[in-house]
Amino acid sequence: MKTWAQTWGVLAPALLALSACGGSGGSGAPKAAPVEIKIAGSTFSQAAYQRWAEAFMADPEHKGIKIHYQPSSSGAAIRQLLEGTVDIAATSMPVSDEELAKFKVPPVHVPTLTGAIVIACNVPGLRKDIRLSGQTLANIYLGRVREWNDPDIVIENPGVDLPPTSIAVLHRSDVSGSTYAFTHYLAKASAAFEKSVGKGGSVKFPVGKGFPGSEELADAVAKTPNSIGYMERGFAAARNLRVIAVKNPAGEFLKADLAGMAAASDAVTELPPDLRISILNTPPKNAYPITTYAWFLVPSQIPDTAKRRAIKIFIRWAHAAGQNEAMSLDYGTLPQAVSKAALKLVDAIH
Repeated sequence: MKTWAQTWGVLAPALLALSACGGSGGSGAPKAAPVEIKIAGSTFSQAAYQRWAEAFMADPEHKGIKIHYQPSSSGAAIRQLLEGTVDIAATSMPVSDEELAKFKVPPVHVPTLTGAIVIACNVPGLRKDIRLSGQTLANIYLGRVREWNDPDIVIENPGVDLPPTSIAVLHRSDVSGSTYAFTHYLAKASAAFEKSVGKGGSVKFPVGKGFPGSEELADAVAKTPNSIGYMERGFAAARNLRVIAVKNPAGEFLKADLAGMAAASDAVTELPPDLRISILNTPPKNAYPITTYAWFLVPSQIPDTAKRRAIKIFIRWAHAAGQNEAMSLDYGTLPQAVSKAALKLVDAIH
């Protein structure tokens, strides 16, 4: 099995070849214009993708390729790709068959990295970390558990001094991959939540206040006493928010870390051909339950030869050197089997 370093060694000649294509053919010959790749979408993966764009373009071998990444939301990015205003949609939720049918050129799902949704809280005076089951979280977001010292929370947190204050429930208001992952976790734990709220990138929560983005929601939790909210774990870490341990299917209460994310990802043994893979609520004892892949949604046909080649080179770089860049920001890397299958889809783009 090849290591990332060995894979990078294989890619280097191809990268040099593309760089040469962008240069002059001889003295006085006109230089090719830079190839621009426009990417929009998921704030879930924002930190990694912005780092990727900077690192990729900093390499002299890629001087003929410009990466523009605009964070918005998974839903907004899918819409932009449908409208043809971006080259790649970054999404942290798979696109449904119904949505895919709207595209004249069907896009492919290319997994890029692994991430986790954490539940953050801001409870003044709380001296110990707390833990919550999916059932209790569902009841909080249903409005059935309203105070931090509710018996349902107390029984899951023996020895923790919980205040008799109302819970300020915060959530996303846009079409969000974070909401997709979070609601699927809650629906798995609570039939009542699945029936009354449902699961998906956009749902109508019966309580709480919504915010249109990961940064906005994370900032709101940081500024709102007694609040709770869900977000990619980097946003919580950047604001030093207290993170709640959540219950997985094996009955363990866990916080998100690289080991727990890897356990969730490695639990998948069969890959669907289109790589719309769920790694939520996987069975291993040490698997963090709200773990998900992020994807690049890429058209399966790209008429512009130079852009098609540039996109393939960038994605292959993301699956090699980019994985280490992601790990430095506390995202998880892709299993080799998933990466191999993803690059086959990329190779087939024509």
